[in-house]
Parts: sequence; structure tokens; C-alpha cells
Amino acid sequence: MPELTTGLIDNTPVAGVRPTSTLTVQITNLDTVAANIEILGFFVTGTTKTLYVHEEFALLAGGVANRTYFAQFDAFEFLFITSFDAVKISAWGKDVAGNLVAAHRVLPAELDLIGFQGITGTTGGTGATGATGATGATGATGATGVTGATGTPGGVTGDTGATGATGAPGATGATGATGTVEPNPFEVYVQAGAVGGDGTQDNPFGTIQEGITAVSPTGIVHVLGGTYPITSQIVINKAGVTLRGYPNTLVLLQAAVIPFLVTGNGITIDGLTITSDNPYAVEFIQFAGSDHKLVNSVIFGPPQAGPSTGWVVNRGFITQGNVMNLIVQDNIFYSLRQPAYLNPNSTGHIINNVVYNTRGFVVDQAIFVFSGNSWGIPENAVDIALLVGTIVGPPYDPLTVLSDNNSDASIADQR
Repeated sequence: MPELTTGLIDNTPVAGVRPTSTLTVQITNLDTVAANIEILGFFVTGTTKTLYVHEEFALLAGGVANRTYFAQFDAFEFLFITSFDAVKISAWGKDVAGNLVAAHRVLPAELDLIGFQGITGTTGGTGATGATGATGATGATGATGVTGATGTPGGVTGDTGATGATGAPGATGATGATGTVEPNPFEVYVQAGAVGGDGTQDNPFGTIQEGITAVSPTGIVHVLGGTYPITSQIVINKAGVTLRGYPNTLVLLQAAVIPFLVTGNGITIDGLTITSDNPYAVEFIQFAGSDHKLVNSVIFGPPQAGPSTGWVVNRGFITQGNVMNLIVQDNIFYSLRQPAYLNPNSTGHIINNVVYNTRGFVVDQAIFVFSGNSWGIPENAVDIALLVGTIVGPPYDPLTVLSDNNSDASIADQR
């Protein structure tokens, strides 16, 4: 399998600012079959390489993948392992304003083909020098010729003595100590039930709260498969953090508390499955702040008897007033009183979600664009409810267009 490296990239600050803030990687599979890709990123301190990026994925034939990684280090290096030579990789450094850094551009032809190696151990001692062979005998001196003409050359040189035997090789030097993988605050791992972990993939934390406490802004908390009982609220307030679930990740609420309070800005909840052991009159996620995302998640309640008008008011999520630019996309909501309650003066987009067995989205003087949503069985009481005081006009009117753009949504207009 080809192993390619950018080589060590010097990113020493100039006038207090590092040239490169992020590294963008583009991978193109020019083969006719899918390729396996592995990306490893290291930041370098002295002679120590510390792994801070480790990502593996498959890339379809003809596919293109883009990745952007944090690069605020004095020196860093990226290693790429692919299954075929037909996979082409390029990388560009970008400054804090998103401009390309020419000195940190690495095109496919500029990547070095290597075998990956760790820090080199100390050099072994030099073996002893072998003994010198004996000098051959000197030939007799030739006679001196008459004055004028040059005399004939002297006698021939004796044979060269035999070379002495080669000395035995010196002993191999001891192997240097194996480097350790330090916890990376931008890639934090959580595994349900783990004890005494440090947040690395090999030694994860045991709870989501530990992961949120340890992660740095813009970092990722990887919530690995398992069941995570929640009995107290988790506050996510670090800018740019992603909470990422995996297959078989289940968050199980076991008390009447709001499990996730999302504040600050730019926070993403991706790929979580969330439910509760009993119906509780709370929302699973409460959003405050701006530029958050809820994507690729499944949120549902336990079954409730009777018509939905008498159900406990449990909700997928709500927005606090003045939430800005919330994106809710590619999620599934079901068996809830409401998938969401959108409070006054909040804004955003609700796109390509599937909702069923609820009383529908409630819009209370909020401004959200609904597009591409669909509705399953059992049907919702209504799909979208527009309460008194909600604006007249776009993005809700004409109501026929709103319905057409959302799989013939049923709309309760109370304005």
C-alpha cells in the first residue's frame, strides 16, 4: 500500500502569527474500484511526534473527498496510506483568513513515498578496525643510464601485500524507547462503561460529560457505540465543538432533566440516537446562541397510550428566543408530542427530516425555512403549526408552496 508524507512542515510564528492555521486535504480516487484511505496527522515538538489526527474511510471509484484539519503548531506532518497508486492527494495550508499559504502547498507529485517510522534509536558503537596486512618486498634499483638519454626504468614494484581480515561488526545499539501517544484535546473519545481513561482512542473516557470537559474549542468528542444513561444535564458551551455519535450509540434519558443544553456558537450534534426510559415533560435538546447544527440523528420517545392530545409534552428540541441560523437536517423524529418548538425571534433552516407520530413542528413567531421534509406513519396530527403572531409572507406564504416543498405537509395556520 503506498505511504505518502508531506514531510515536516515548518510553521514557526512570524511576528507572533503562524503562517498556516488549517490544512486542507483533497483526495481523488482515479481507480475503477473503491480505495481505503488512512490519514495520520502529527504535531512535532523537538524530536517528539504526537498523533492528533487519525481518520480512516473508503472512497468510491472516481470519488473526491475534502478534509480540513487544525494546524496551529510550530511544525507538523501528515502521513497518507492508500490502497492504490491511482489515489491522488494534495494539501494546502491556509491562514486564519482562509487564504492559501504558497509555502505550505503540497501537490501529488511533491508528496514523498516512504515507509513510516518512529523516532530513531541511538546509533550502536563502531566495530574494531581489522589488522593491516604485511608490506610487500621492494624490488632492486635499476642501473643509472649515461648522461643525456633517460635511463631505463628501475625494477618492477613488488607485489601488494594481502588485505588484512575484516574486523567483526560492533554490537547493535539499544532500541530507543517507544514514543507515547499523548491525549489530543481536539480528538476526544468516549466509550460507555470505560473507567480511568484519558480520552484517547485506546483509553477512552466513560461518560459524555468527561469528553465535553476535556475537549478544546473546535474539537470533536467521539461518542463510541454503547448505551449512555443520562440523569443530569450536560452543557455544551465550547465554540465549534462537534458531538459525534457512532452506530449503536444510544443516549438514554432516565430523569426529568433536559439532557443537552447547547450554548455559545457553532456547535454540532451529529449522529446521536436519543430517547428516554419514560415520557418526561422536557425537550431532549435546548438550543441557545447561534450557528448550531443538529444533523443525522434519531430522536424518539417511548410509546404513550391514547390520543396525542393527552400525551406528556416531550419534544425533540426547542430554541430559546433569539437563536440565530440553526440548521436541522437529515434527522428522524417520532413518538413525541412535538419534534420541535421554535420560540420567538429564532431563525434557521429545517431540511430533509422525517417526522411521524407527533403533533408537528410548532412555529411561535420564529422564522425558519422548511424544505424537503417528509412525514411517515402513523401520521402527525398536523405537520407544521403556525401560531398567532408568526409573520405573514415568506418563508411561510403561499401556504400551498410551503406544503408542496415539504411532501404535501398538512399546515395548521393560526395567525
